[in-house]
Amino acid sequence: MLCCQPLIAAEVYSWKDASGIHFTDNIANVPVEFRESGKREIKGDTQTISKGNTMSASKNKEVWTKRCTSCHHTGAGRKDGKRGLASYTLNFISGFPKTPEQVLPSLKKATNGRTTDMTPMNLPDEELLAIARFLLKDQER
Repeated sequence: MLCCQPLIAAEVYSWKDASGIHFTDNIANVPVEFRESGKREIKGDTQTISKGNTMSASKNKEVWTKRCTSCHHTGAGRKDGKRGLASYTLNFISGFPKTPEQVLPSLKKATNGRTTDMTPMNLPDEELLAIARFLLKDQER
């Protein structure tokens, strides 16, 4: 008899604070100040998530306002003729929040005009990550 284990892709997040090292499979359980740093394990491969050159919350909002608010809002569905982008921030299967790096490919496709009727904008990754961070921060409220 042949027995097979299903292959499950799971993300495990870890962070270290004053009380020790912590692990979770839900990014929402990671304190906000540690979400963009630390380690994430995917199928046994550990990736370091570095803070890098992140923009401040006010700069993230500025990029969102300048680039997105004429056509979009941060909620779900359509409102006042604008399309909501909340769905970009959640994992389709688990419903858990994504990381900015996970939101980036969807924003990149949309702003390049490949998935929407949007005029291509070809924004740099730094601005797309700022938009992703702003959307994710908005969803925490």
